[in-house]
Amino acid sequence: MSRKKILIAAIGLAIVVLVAVASLLLIGRSASETAEGFLLLIAKGRIEDAYKMTAPDLRAKQNLDTFEGRVEDSGLSDFASVSWSQQEEGPAEAKFEGTVTTKAGEKFPLRMILIRIEDSWRVLEF
Repeated sequence: MSRKKILIAAIGLAIVVLVAVASLLLIGRSASETAEGFLLLIAKGRIEDAYKMTAPDLRAKQNLDTFEGRVEDSGLSDFASVSWSQQEEGPAEAKFEGTVTTKAGEKFPLRMILIRIEDSWRVLEF
């Protein structure tokens, strides 16, 4: 094999490895952004948009009205910020545990699980 072919093969392999590593890093970041985006939609009163971010399994168990009631009962409708104390992010599932602070300054624990469906993260549990 010539040096030129070896060099081309090495460059190709390096590109594949870089793309794989970058994809793994972006998946983790995307899960976190999705979780916080979900909470921000709820805080803005955009419950239906937040509902659309949920996984089909969650929507099969809860219609929009039930979801809205659950959001209200949980205190998330008064969401101001979240601080994650634990984050486990893999290529297909992400788990977050932390503390929500409401607009009134109250704090309560929150656990979220997201799953990856095709190219996007969906909220499975909160």
